[in-house]
Amino acid sequence: MKIGIGLAGGGDPGRAAAQAVRQALRAVPHPSLAMAFGGVRLDQRKIHAALCRVLDPAILIGGSSYAEITPAGVTKDSVAVLLLELPGANFRFASAPRALDPVKAGERIAAAVGRRGDRCPVGFVFSGLSDGRDNELLRTLQTRLPGIPFFGGLASGDHGAGMAAPAFWRTWQYAGGTLSQSAASLALMDLPESARVGFGCEHGWRPVGPVARVSKAAASGLIFRLAQDAAKLPILRWRWRVSHSLAKGDEKTKAGDDYAARIYVTFRYDPSKVGAGAQIKYGFAKTFYGEHPPHAGINYIWANRLPKGESTPNPYTDRVMMVAVHSGDGEAGKWIADERNILEDYRKLFKEDPPPLAGIAVMTDTDNTGSQAEAWYADIELRSAP
Repeated sequence: MKIGIGLAGGGDPGRAAAQAVRQALRAVPHPSLAMAFGGVRLDQRKIHAALCRVLDPAILIGGSSYAEITPAGVTKDSVAVLLLELPGANFRFASAPRALDPVKAGERIAAAVGRRGDRCPVGFVFSGLSDGRDNELLRTLQTRLPGIPFFGGLASGDHGAGMAAPAFWRTWQYAGGTLSQSAASLALMDLPESARVGFGCEHGWRPVGPVARVSKAAASGLIFRLAQDAAKLPILRWRWRVSHSLAKGDEKTKAGDDYAARIYVTFRYDPSKVGAGAQIKYGFAKTFYGEHPPHAGINYIWANRLPKGESTPNPYTDRVMMVAVHSGDGEAGKWIADERNILEDYRKLFKEDPPPLAGIAVMTDTDNTGSQAEAWYADIELRSAP
């Protein structure tokens, strides 16, 4: 893989854009993808025209920016360009107007790039902030192109002008060979078959197990640790989708304790709710692992055999209850939105009030059954009761 970065400024925006591209071309003479950002106070028409002269417009995405970030630092009134060449990767590009209807723009873009293949894809999205509905665009892309991680940003207006000024709201997008003030663009990169990719960000979710796109006789997931009174935020909402349930899975046996998807809610250890023997066990666990294990847990599962709506103790411990939110393959392949009241569920399942929440995890595991599954999770949130 080759990456080239160029940065230039000066009095002539067109010349600066061309100079930034030429700097990057020294490292990447045959780019497959070009990302460009031009200071919003510069003449965007000159910048875009110059970019299209020295680059193939078909591979260009980006737009106006309030400030530009490169290895040289943070600059303003400059042009920054990143060129990428990745042998074996396949790139697809699409753009659409989005000012009137972000949903239709997302549908048009998704239809243009087509469905995902067998490779691991990454999507680079750039749009303009004009009406606050950009999240609708992203959700449409996530629905139409499930399982693809997206990265990108919103083109910026001149924030220094103040919100009352038209320039504050005016943004520009480099949609290939088109310069627009109301467009969204997607560059979809299908990575080479040999590529191994992990995605992570500092939003509180931590990996559990190896990074995996498809779970094959393995277990992987993410956990978000927290300390929260379940009574204050009892409503748990999320969206999910599975490729299929597990034919060998069985909620009532240890050998079958695998699920294509599960949302695992854990509750903090509370010594007042356990006997002396259990307190000693929890104390040993803290000595070895540095913290107490959860007091209890609820697994909201995409069940294999357990009928939808039923619950059963986990085969390893009765302190974890398995709740079948969906079951089997009847709804597989579809994005499903679900909501649970974890306070009411805990009281029903454990016949007591819950201790504080310890964390929420998502997990796809096939290690016990040696199966294979793929799952997607989105929009996980805790809310107060209406």
